[in-house]
Amino acid sequence: MATPLPSSPRTSLPNFLSVREVAALLGVAEVTIWRMKRRGILPPATRLSPHRIGWSEEAIAAYLAARTPTVSTAVSDGRS
Repeated sequence: MATPLPSSPRTSLPNFLSVREVAALLGVAEVTIWRMKRRGILPPATRLSPHRIGWSEEAIAAYLAARTPTVSTAVSDGRS
């Protein structure tokens, strides 16, 4: 049985979001996340292991807060 780690006086480590989690938050496909990363649209990701990257929750929250509404969401559909 594994013993729990002792509590550390340091602040907690940041939580990282996977490609799948970021895609779900943004409402896009995972391949779109890879394209957005390649084009520099998303905040920089952190390499977590040789085959895994992640975005800090804080970075994605800031990205979402800074996004401006797109034309499709800013234009009304004409109904009253």
